Amino acid sequence: MTESMPLIIDKEIIVKALGAGLKDNNLIKRLFEGQINGSEVFSDAAKTI
Repeated sequence: MTESMPLIIDKEIIVKALGAGLKDNNLIKRLFEGQINGSEVFSDAAKTI
């Protein structure tokens, strides 16, 4: 049996996961659309949470 690496979930992953469940007209989704869909760097993820 091998030991697996720990799963690291950072705030960027959490915001992207939550963003997937938001309606299209949600303010968070509109403000961070590029970051949520991965086309832009998400440096504000920690501040968003």
